[in-house]
Amino acid sequence: MHQSPDSPQSKDQGWLCHWLAIVALGELYSSDKETHIDPQDPLGSATSTLASNLEPPGAEYYHQSVSLLQQVAEHPDVQYIETLCLLALYAFSMNRVNTAYMYVGVSMRAALALDLHRSPYDFLSERMNLSTAELEHQKRLFWTVYYQDLLTTTTTGRPWGVLDDEITVDYADSSRLTGDAMLEFFDAEDSNIHLELMRLRSQAYSSLYGYAGTAVNPYSYISLFDFELSRPLSRQHLDKISEFHQALLGWENELPPALKVVRGWDGSWTNLNRVNANLYLIYHQVRPVWTMLRDNI
Repeated sequence: MHQSPDSPQSKDQGWLCHWLAIVALGELYSSDKETHIDPQDPLGSATSTLASNLEPPGAEYYHQSVSLLQQVAEHPDVQYIETLCLLALYAFSMNRVNTAYMYVGVSMRAALALDLHRSPYDFLSERMNLSTAELEHQKRLFWTVYYQDLLTTTTTGRPWGVLDDEITVDYADSSRLTGDAMLEFFDAEDSNIHLELMRLRSQAYSSLYGYAGTAVNPYSYISLFDFELSRPLSRQHLDKISEFHQALLGWENELPPALKVVRGWDGSWTNLNRVNANLYLIYHQVRPVWTMLRDNI
């Protein structure tokens, strides 16, 4: 961009907004800020080189991207949705949950406006003429929006942005990709496993708090929202708790070896990385709720 400032791409506000959002996340997740702990107070608050800087890594690029963002696009495109997803991820990482929730809401509406939630073969459309790689990209983009929607709505206790019955597009699938196109996408199985866990989390939370309503959960009246936990749980409550508890155990048991974090006899960890750590974080945010309820019966 700096080498060709007069090129059409360099003057494209949407492209620049998208690029700045990518750089912001790159700065955030590649930051090598060191944490310093006072040896005289090892249990005290840790300070980092970031402490003197009020802005987190990538904040300058993030704010520049936001300033260029078209808040409501009459004719949204894939790049617009991608940008919103990137900004939502940055905001959520900075614990700006409401901001992330708003961005995801707009990206979900834009995805629905482009019919990304529908199979391209549901009806005649221009999407039927897209290449396999382009269709796969759009499919994964929708599921990214869907994942972020469940993440932010379960975090804030708010209704989902789309009902599952309205979705006809299938999950990510790398089997139809060939040649160089296969290098453009991450493993479909890993993506779908993350998605299934988030679906379990959203179903469990909506059942626990009863905020999704009967359109999503026909048995939402069997919730703990206004329930006095000092009272004995009904058989319907127990059945619901057992159902989600078993579903979570089944999900964990079916994890492929590459996604299982295992501690060896020498104390070392296998497959411990950022992706797997995030997966297990979400899992252990859900499972203890049902375990505690079950154990207190």
